[in-house]
Amino acid sequence: MGNTALHPAQTVNNIKTHIPLTLDLKKVQYETWAELFQVVARAHSVIDHLDDRPPDVPTPTPQWTKIDAVVLTWIYGTVSEDLLLTIIKPGSTARDAWLRVKNASLENHHQKRKSDASPNSTVSKQSDGTNRDTTSTNKCIDMLRGPDGELPAKLRSVESYLIERISNEIMSHDPNVRWEDIAGLHHAKKCVTEMVIWPLLRPDIFKGCRSPGRGLLLFGPPGTGKTMIGKAIAGEAKATFFYISASSVLGKWMGEGEKLVRALFGLASCRQPAVIFVDEIDSLLSRRSDREHDVTRRIKTQFLIEMEGCDTGSEQILLIGATNRPQDLDEAARRRLTKRLYIPLPSSGNHLFGCKEARAWIVRNLLEKDGLFKLSTEDIDSICKSTEGYSGSDMKNLVKDASMGPLREAFTQGTEITNLKKEDMRDVNLQDFENALQEVRPSVFLNELGSYEDWNSKFGSFPSSTMQPRRD
Repeated sequence: MGNTALHPAQTVNNIKTHIPLTLDLKKVQYETWAELFQVVARAHSVIDHLDDRPPDVPTPTPQWTKIDAVVLTWIYGTVSEDLLLTIIKPGSTARDAWLRVKNASLENHHQKRKSDASPNSTVSKQSDGTNRDTTSTNKCIDMLRGPDGELPAKLRSVESYLIERISNEIMSHDPNVRWEDIAGLHHAKKCVTEMVIWPLLRPDIFKGCRSPGRGLLLFGPPGTGKTMIGKAIAGEAKATFFYISASSVLGKWMGEGEKLVRALFGLASCRQPAVIFVDEIDSLLSRRSDREHDVTRRIKTQFLIEMEGCDTGSEQILLIGATNRPQDLDEAARRRLTKRLYIPLPSSGNHLFGCKEARAWIVRNLLEKDGLFKLSTEDIDSICKSTEGYSGSDMKNLVKDASMGPLREAFTQGTEITNLKKEDMRDVNLQDFENALQEVRPSVFLNELGSYEDWNSKFGSFPSSTMQPRRD
């Protein structure tokens, strides 16, 4: 190549000769890939606006292959890097060809696009093909600059729009969830208080051998309160709270995912004390394999490196991960998540986790908030016996359905919704719950609980069913 930058249109034929055709043509809904390219490109103003494309990009013809379509649409930002990498295998000559396109053609083309934006406008065309308000980006960056006007070292190599994207993941409002809103789970609350709340209140005490672990894993069946614990931490801890999912750190371009991860931890370092809550962490830090994409591996590796860097006495950054599939976590991620707490179903027989009355508490608490609680102790006991195996989320849905009982009865008696008065409705009774039990079924397969208990016995921070947590 030398110093000559290849033009996107000039590299298509070179690339497609080295790319294995791995896409299933049967799944394509268009008669030809040329038609697909025309539809996608036209939607992104590639064909209709000559100024938005190089003049020598040819008009698609029926002879164009799917590789022509995918590569060119990706060049114009309509196909993600991940899709391109499913066609170009890492390590092959096609991979090298793709890198040449990325590093030569695209850089020049995108720089031209950005330079064409008006210097007086607060909205500019970005390299990812989107319009972005540069005023908000500049404001976000200015807030992070030090007295010398420089960004922190961890953020200097990250583009400003990526920093803004991570800043948008900060929970800016109180989620209005407190510990008392979570049924049972006394041991989990105790551990979280020791790891998060106390160190934030008294950092002078929690140092040296008392310095808390920097990683906490909450695992268990769906709907048991893992995400609620994260929201309660945001409400209780006066710290910057990042609510992250896998999509938060997945980028469109080569290397963007790793930069987003660096931006996340760099921004957390600037805004410490900080809590990074990663929902469904197994989707981000799953077990590594030879068949995973190079993009996924690089993001995962960068995340693990940043997690290791947080485990120092000088940083006040805590990473909390929630997952329904702890067995899928990478071993290196498991090691860095030093506390691993099992969040079980609110079973009346689960004395270990202090949830004996959890389901009764959920019913009582939800109804009392709306002034609908009129059930007797016998009614509550009957409901609890009928809901063995229900998760906290299932119980919430059950209460919602039961609370509709008085309304449904009024409607069957001919009362119009516009004429219905709240004071005329009867109280929620046991029959409403019995009817709701026919509609709301448990979402957790009880036979799957054994896998959680096995994993807890091997790796959990509180595995023994014979030990009783101390109640403070």
